[in-house]
Amino acid sequence: MNKRVARSFLVVSVLGGMLTAAAPPAQAAPTCFGKRATVVGTNGPDTLEGTAGSDVIAGLGGNDDMYGFGGPDLICGATGNDRVVASRGVDKVAGGAGHDDLDGGPDADKLYGSLGGDWMGAGPGDDYLEGNAGADVLMGFYGADKSYGGDGNDSFSDHENYNDPVGHTDYMYGGAGNDSLDARDRPDAPGASAPDYLYGGTHTTGDWCSGEANDVFRECENSTRY
Repeated sequence: MNKRVARSFLVVSVLGGMLTAAAPPAQAAPTCFGKRATVVGTNGPDTLEGTAGSDVIAGLGGNDDMYGFGGPDLICGATGNDRVVASRGVDKVAGGAGHDDLDGGPDADKLYGSLGGDWMGAGPGDDYLEGNAGADVLMGFYGADKSYGGDGNDSFSDHENYNDPVGHTDYMYGGAGNDSLDARDRPDAPGASAPDYLYGGTHTTGDWCSGEANDVFRECENSTRY
């Protein structure tokens, strides 16, 4: 082998090694509440459905419809305006950015909004709702629910006695912003009216609390009792 051929062979070998070393790392798999997703959407609008077991569902871009079925599920939206429907099992749901519609299932679920103005509806269980940023609507249902508005001008309601034969004590926390908190029960509801606790939030001037005579109001600048 002459010197010119040997020199060329050395250069090609070195370049080949450099190109191999510079290969990009594999993209990380999507997660939801720190768990690797088992059902993953795309960057467009998707309909994602769980199974009869425990699922981890992650929507990516686009306006997605996501449904958990049996089992305790973890369901996370992303950047679009998503609709998430929980089902049987103790589920955790996060809407992500955008204006999301989050529906709780029959068990004790946890629903988390994010940056947009979200609609959040509890189910028959003892649920936890957290709106976070944005002007959110948080609606309780059966069960002893706890609702936290976070930032933004939020609206709360928990008319559990419309159909519930047993009255439950609910908690509503307005947080920052001028919030509307409504714990009224329908007069002809069959259930007993348990006391509810309504907290408007500090450093605000326009919170409005509505409820029954035995409800407890805190940090509400305006109030009405029925």
